[in-house]
Amino acid sequence: MLPCHKKVEEIVCSEPVAKTLPCNHTEVLACHIRVDEYKCKVTVRKQLMCGHSREMLCHIDPLTIRCKEMTMKTLSCQHSDIIECWVDPSSAKCQTMVSKTFPNCGHKVIINIFLDNVNEV
Repeated sequence: MLPCHKKVEEIVCSEPVAKTLPCNHTEVLACHIRVDEYKCKVTVRKQLMCGHSREMLCHIDPLTIRCKEMTMKTLSCQHSDIIECWVDPSSAKCQTMVSKTFPNCGHKVIINIFLDNVNEV
């Protein structure tokens, strides 16, 4: 029932209706909801720019997603490491441990190879 003091134009229809979205999925939405303004909540598998695929909500643009799949890549130091797919291997820090010698005392230390200057240890 509509209160007598309200105009019908001021009220939105909340009756549930099955609607076909622009993506061709069907959702039961309140009658007043416009399908062109609704973000589809269906989970789908989409291919990312890198070629991997991932499940995500239908309305999400896969070009905006960073691929978190772990992949073997060759780093700038020429060592290989398993890093997230989206990470540029030239910016990844190598985790390979190497022996370096302190220039002042000659003692050796085992550190990550990305530490170029042993004084940083």
